[in-house]
Amino acid sequence: MDYGKAVKTVRVSRGMSQKDLAQRASVDASYISLVEKGSRTPSASNLEKLAAALDVPMYLLVLLASAESDLRGLSEDERDRLGGRLLRVLIESSDGPTGAS
Repeated sequence: MDYGKAVKTVRVSRGMSQKDLAQRASVDASYISLVEKGSRTPSASNLEKLAAALDVPMYLLVLLASAESDLRGLSEDERDRLGGRLLRVLIESSDGPTGAS
């Protein structure tokens, strides 16, 4: 699981700096840098904070962090549900302002 890639992908798509994300998530900016470099793996509680600060559901970060091999065990129904949720998130995030400054 590459949470750093996931966090950076969403952060950049939101037009946020690492400092912006750190402030919104109430963590240190150096922590964001370490996560994005892959030097730190966020705890579940920090992953929740990051998802909330990025204004995305936590499962989106988990999905983006997943390698193809991580997703192979999903049933077709689970893949369809996950794909539908992802599509809704992407549509909603493109519909208007995200609240990011």
